Amino acid sequence: MTPCQKEMKMAKDILTRIKTEKKQNLKTALIDEFSVYSIADAQVARIVAQANISRGSFYTYFEDLYDAYEWVFELVMDEIHHDQFATPFEATIRFIADIEVNPYYNFLKKYYQVNESLRNTHINHANATNFAVHTKQNLDTKWWLEMLVSHESIKEAFLQPENTAQIINRLTTVQDLLNQKEG
Repeated sequence: MTPCQKEMKMAKDILTRIKTEKKQNLKTALIDEFSVYSIADAQVARIVAQANISRGSFYTYFEDLYDAYEWVFELVMDEIHHDQFATPFEATIRFIADIEVNPYYNFLKKYYQVNESLRNTHINHANATNFAVHTKQNLDTKWWLEMLVSHESIKEAFLQPENTAQIINRLTTVQDLLNQKEG
């Protein structure tokens, strides 16, 4: 474990020990901030005011705004990925069909518009979770393709919401083609 990973784990450990209400207030404040502002334009002052915590507490929990973003991003991703369907495409189609009523819509839209790039630039690429890393791990090709197509389709749905029907049709077509290939 690198020193940076140890520090992040320590921050995460501290966050697991704070009261549920305080943690929820912090989560809400971070989601609200990062739904409106990029990581580069976010301000600790707005976050701590909304979360009703001190600036010192913020820096006890997080090293910086990127660390705070990473924490809340992981929470959002865990919640989004809780639905289990037979295939990744089924989950993706459902997600895209309901995208505008998703409680994290603005957070995720800002992610795809600007924060994804800022986050990827900031993260040590050797530790980043991305498809280049997965290709080195001898993962099942079908699973890898489903994940790649699913994530790119979700990104496209946030950036071009007027194309939702076409995106869902494309996913269905790709799913059918992959199923034919198996048969």
